[in-house]
Amino acid sequence: MKIPGMPTCKEVFEHRYDMNELGFMKKMMIMMHMTICKNCQHFQATMHTLEHKMKDSMKKNTSSADQSEIDSLKKRIKEQINN
Repeated sequence: MKIPGMPTCKEVFEHRYDMNELGFMKKMMIMMHMTICKNCQHFQATMHTLEHKMKDSMKKNTSSADQSEIDSLKKRIKEQINN
């Protein structure tokens, strides 16, 4: 059932890294979607785990993983998700 104004799963994850730039209502609709969508909840948990494992791996493999490298990696992941 499609609820008017409710974003799709794809739209939710297109905005995963830019939530601070969205308006109040858009944020609320995304949060509502995340509350009721089990697929998005599972995907979010998977991405969260993946991000932490990647950060841990970067810390172990390099002595100076800076924030710009992490941001670049997040951007590439986001681009892959959107394609």
